[in-house]
Amino acid sequence: MIKRISLTLLSLLCILFIIPFFIDVNSYKIPLLALVKEQTGISIRIDGDVKLSLLPMPHLNITDVAVENKTKNSSNDFVQLKKISLSIKWLPLLKKSFHIHDIELTEPTIFIDKYADGTINTTAFTEDSHLKTTAPLPQKVENPETSSTINQTIKLSVAKGKITNGAVHYTDHATQKKTIIKEINIDGDFNSTKGFDLKGRAISADTAATISVKGSVFSKGLPNIIEATLHLDSANTTNHVNGTLTLNATQKEEGIFTSTIASNALKIPFKITLGDQIINFEDGVKFSTNLITNDKKIDVIGFKALIGADLALSGKGTFAFNTKKAYGSIVVSSKGMNATSKFDVDLSKDKPFITATVHIPSFTHTHKNTAKRDKALSHRDQKAVESNEQKTTNGERWSKDLIDLSALKTVNGDFLIAIDKILYDDVKLTQTRLSFKIFDGIATIADLSTKTCEGSLNSTAIINSKTNHMSMKALVKDINIAELPGVKGSPLKGGRLTISTDIASLVSSMHNLVNNLSGIMKINMTDGVIEGFDIKQFVTDLKQTKDIAGITKLKASFDRKADMHFNKIHGDFKIINGVAQTTNVELNSHEGSVISRGSVDLPHWTINMASQIRIHQFNNIPYIMTYTKGAINQPDFSIDMSQLQEFLLKALANQLVNRAKDNVKSQIKERVQEKAKEKAGSELAKKLGGLLPGLLGNH
Repeated sequence: MIKRISLTLLSLLCILFIIPFFIDVNSYKIPLLALVKEQTGISIRIDGDVKLSLLPMPHLNITDVAVENKTKNSSNDFVQLKKISLSIKWLPLLKKSFHIHDIELTEPTIFIDKYADGTINTTAFTEDSHLKTTAPLPQKVENPETSSTINQTIKLSVAKGKITNGAVHYTDHATQKKTIIKEINIDGDFNSTKGFDLKGRAISADTAATISVKGSVFSKGLPNIIEATLHLDSANTTNHVNGTLTLNATQKEEGIFTSTIASNALKIPFKITLGDQIINFEDGVKFSTNLITNDKKIDVIGFKALIGADLALSGKGTFAFNTKKAYGSIVVSSKGMNATSKFDVDLSKDKPFITATVHIPSFTHTHKNTAKRDKALSHRDQKAVESNEQKTTNGERWSKDLIDLSALKTVNGDFLIAIDKILYDDVKLTQTRLSFKIFDGIATIADLSTKTCEGSLNSTAIINSKTNHMSMKALVKDINIAELPGVKGSPLKGGRLTISTDIASLVSSMHNLVNNLSGIMKINMTDGVIEGFDIKQFVTDLKQTKDIAGITKLKASFDRKADMHFNKIHGDFKIINGVAQTTNVELNSHEGSVISRGSVDLPHWTINMASQIRIHQFNNIPYIMTYTKGAINQPDFSIDMSQLQEFLLKALANQLVNRAKDNVKSQIKERVQEKAKEKAGSELAKKLGGLLPGLLGNH
């Protein structure tokens, strides 16, 4: 008996050892792949060999496997694997179950492509793939070559799993940006009755990620407890995320989990400025999120985060799987600002559609040390001037770096931001409102408005990310110049300003924006005061000019500064390729008027303006010409009084000639009068002499 059993076992072992040499396992590739295609809708290709060994347990090796990409835009397969190696347990096979003892995926690579229209190649699988869980797997798969059949009911169970040197390639075709996660290595145990314990590691952009996931026994197909830890480490590099994230989930009821995702000190290389605060995410972000999840929705019942020392966020929200919609609210609190927001996100469309409203009661920004700030700004401005002058010389003033508008292509939405009061140093704004929409890569600003300095600002704009084109209309109305920040110490001291613009340009870079800027601009200012030359003193000096020395001194009047009151300034500018040209900028005051013409060249940062100064009391004298040329921020000024001086010299010469003539005439007249007197006196004496004897008698 023992001998028979021994011979039977020996014969069985020999058969198991010999069978793989007589069976062509590759002949089953076609029916197996057809089975997968029928059940999942996914096409798998095996370019290598399929090898089977039965001792010490059934072991299958498949080389060069690929999951084909359904989209035609990509030249890559969706997934490529160098090798799949798995071992199958003997005893479950006797019960027609398929239990994998261990499985290893060698060099699996996933290729994810995001196209210019915002779609991703993975949607071809998530939408078209259809795992037939309701229908049983076929009991018979026929090999067309051998007419052999596979009779097996597959019940999958994995004891040990391993991924060796995997990778994920993500390509954004709109921006041509590529992200690669490499060296993905995962190893662990998986058992539906005992739980699982997986550990893995991967590298992306020099940031190493280590993950540990543990799960308890399964109940109704799901683990009762899940614990996960993700650690990000980029200690040897900069501008990368560092820190640890933890997940704790517990199945309270069937399919319902309560979870907490948290981090004690996540460091993110990102900074933002809120008021006078610089919020540095690199200093550490502490957050905690409490979730309730089931097969229908995810409820964020509480989210709290502390960024740095002063910025706090909190909120809640819900995401429904059946409608693919999310909604919620977020509260932001900081030293200079509090804000509340509500949002709705619809993920059921080709692109996410976001509806959001943000309300900020007040926003305050005040420098603590104004004198120190002004000194720093002065130093910074001087450096900027020097830098800009150098850039102007080199022709590199405006950056050619591309402006990334790709975010406008990824989402659609309707947004409203309302701020009741803004205090930014000396700037005071009230009733600020920004309303804009994004659809199909085009941002439309329907309303950008605010009230400030007793006036208002209203603007509309369109930005097209497809053509990189921008157009804007703006109206600054009835602004009190005296209340504008920065006016103190400037030549402009008062007035009511109104500016209207209608411009368009390209926004692909600052260089293109400036060099393609075109449109019109109208400027009006009334009841203004500007510091200029002392026109009253000039009129007085002009009236008192009596000689050449006085004419020479007239120019000194322009060196004397005085407030010049004017009734109105009006000007129209036509902008072509960044150059603003005008022929009719006119200033009118009680004493005189100034008419200017010329251009402001933004691409080359130069100004070239000529102005005529006319004195109302002396309409007959020539204009006084002034010229402004050079860099916009540091132009050269010059005055041309040659025509006036020539006119005054001629007038003085004529005056001298007329005086000489008058003197000669006066002298001649006096001489004539003297002769007449002498002659008249002689005749009178004779007459008197004739009369005297008669009057006195003849003695």
